[in-house]
Amino acid sequence: MSTIGGAEHPVTALCLLTETLVDYITEMPELERSVAGRMVAILDAVTDGPAAGSTCTELAGRLGRDKSVISRQLKELVRLGVLQRNTDGRHSLGWHLFALAQRSGNRKLLDVAIPVMRSLATTTIERVYLTTFDGRAAITLASEGPRQAVEAAEWAGQLSPLSCTASGRALLFDHSPAEVRTLLGSQQTWGSLPGSPNSCDELIERLAVERTRGYSSVVAEYEPDLLAVAAPVRGADGTILAALNISAPRFRREIQIDQLGTLVIRAADRISRDLQPFATAEHDHEQLMVS
Repeated sequence: MSTIGGAEHPVTALCLLTETLVDYITEMPELERSVAGRMVAILDAVTDGPAAGSTCTELAGRLGRDKSVISRQLKELVRLGVLQRNTDGRHSLGWHLFALAQRSGNRKLLDVAIPVMRSLATTTIERVYLTTFDGRAAITLASEGPRQAVEAAEWAGQLSPLSCTASGRALLFDHSPAEVRTLLGSQQTWGSLPGSPNSCDELIERLAVERTRGYSSVVAEYEPDLLAVAAPVRGADGTILAALNISAPRFRREIQIDQLGTLVIRAADRISRDLQPFATAEHDHEQLMVS
């Protein structure tokens, strides 16, 4: 997904890349802008076409342009890896575009998320994480903390399980029971602590409850002295790109899980809003306070 660490949410990442391309094109000289604009129009037509791809004739008809001109432009886009030409002559988005989209998506996500994470860490005086998929695990992209004497560790770049962490379960909110089984059914070991799920059935039950309330929570499931709450961050197409997570020592926050859950939902929703294509980031600076 954009995973953002894999390529599981390419549509969202491509939307973000398109926003960057449009900004870049508007700054070009008029002649270059005209050529680049026609290229982007071809990419839009391919994206809006059938999943199997589109032929040169279909694209020319869709764009109302001469087939020979479209053919030359398609050959250049294929040469650059922006499009790929299948054996049946149909064109679809190419590997190079997806690689650019993934890098663009990571930058956009972090640019938007980190100021919100800092605000949340300051408000809660706890450490905040941004996590995404990495195969069958979760990987921490960024971490912000208040530098307290006692706080959760800074885990940026580290992998953690999906089943017994708040971030991992928030990433699974849109997975059906069958998809959870496919993803984790072959998992040989589950959480070793008493509170962690020990099977797919138990994990699916917890996900159903957590999905309904909008955030996941764990208490001593992965680390014996820690608790965490997490909510999903969604891209422009509604797919889950990442999870925002507040982690804290259990002794300090166990009676405040619901309040922390409300805060993490609000902050994750703010990041999701600011990730919308062509939207101007409007931080309303609403106060994130634990009542």
